[in-house]
Amino acid sequence: MNRLKLKRPSANSLVVFTVASRHLKFSAAAAELGTTPVAVSSQIKLLEDHLGVRLFDRVHRGLRLTHAGATLAESVSRSFRDISNALERVAANSNGHHLSISVSQGMSSHWLMPRIPRFRRLHPEADIRFQVTDDYVDLQAEGIDVALRYGDGPWDDVKAKRLMRVRRFPICSPQYLEHADAISSLEDLAQHELLYLSGRYGEFTRWDAWLRAVGLEGLKTQHALTFDDHNSLIEAVLAGQGIALGGPPHLSHYLKSGQLIRLFDDVETQHRFFWIVEQVDGSKNPLKSAFASWLEDEMRGSIDIT
Repeated sequence: MNRLKLKRPSANSLVVFTVASRHLKFSAAAAELGTTPVAVSSQIKLLEDHLGVRLFDRVHRGLRLTHAGATLAESVSRSFRDISNALERVAANSNGHHLSISVSQGMSSHWLMPRIPRFRRLHPEADIRFQVTDDYVDLQAEGIDVALRYGDGPWDDVKAKRLMRVRRFPICSPQYLEHADAISSLEDLAQHELLYLSGRYGEFTRWDAWLRAVGLEGLKTQHALTFDDHNSLIEAVLAGQGIALGGPPHLSHYLKSGQLIRLFDDVETQHRFFWIVEQVDGSKNPLKSAFASWLEDEMRGSIDIT
């Protein structure tokens, strides 16, 4: 059975509709578009006739989207945003100085940002865009040159280079130790305020799994604070609120500076790896290669932190 193909409406009518759906007034849409309310109304009427549905209800002193209008507005607005973002990326890439980086929230705040001034001093011409997300993103669709990704890897859709394994051990601030009871053994943790992670984070970010891994399953501990956000956990431990689990590479900067202190030098767990990830058929942007090489050197420097 053949299905009738709907002829596409004009791009101009979709642009006018998008602006009108945002303002819900033909006069305001006309002002933004540099035309008249009559012209806007005519374009909307043409689009409604073309689709065979009403897109707006006329209400007192304005407009209201119908169900069909709201559905179309959401889709068309999203499409125009995607086009706009793509145009910006293409234009930015044309000058050879643009670099798009994807990084997780924790690594962005506590590892990359303290170091990025060093890269900028080496490459002052670089126009850097950060995408900060804990999700695995489609590098090609998002226009990402280099991603710092955490996981088991490798992945089929990208070129990935393994950097270092994540280590975790108990950490606290010097301020916490000033007012806390002595800590000489792992069993002493039962008498201290432990900071917990919840939510989407991996098993060994949690005290129960970590203690089980080091042979202390069943140790009765007390919760001080629980967070569903890694950055908030680190802010709390820096503020002296309790003991958390952490280590290189995330917290190398704080451990080296003495803002955080490692407890129990001989006890730690090791988990997934960090990777440098690039598009399989990515651009030949020289900044991308320079950043990937610099990132590897910086990560290697994090290995030597206790």
